[in-house]
Amino acid sequence: MIELRCGGTMHGKLDHQLLEVKCGRRGCGAKRGVVVLHTFDLKTGEMVGTKRYADPVREEESHAPR
Repeated sequence: MIELRCGGTMHGKLDHQLLEVKCGRRGCGAKRGVVVLHTFDLKTGEMVGTKRYADPVREEESHAPR
């Protein structure tokens, strides 16, 4: 598996012919506290899955104005 990163941010993972990427689109369910990951088949270009995970709010973020 290969992780696609810039600095400390992971933008996606490549595992064989599947690419997993983080999505920030609200229509896909991304919001504060929720991370959305889409998986794409690199041969066909089709999206083969979507997963949503809870993203715990860090202490310094919990006091920031919204």
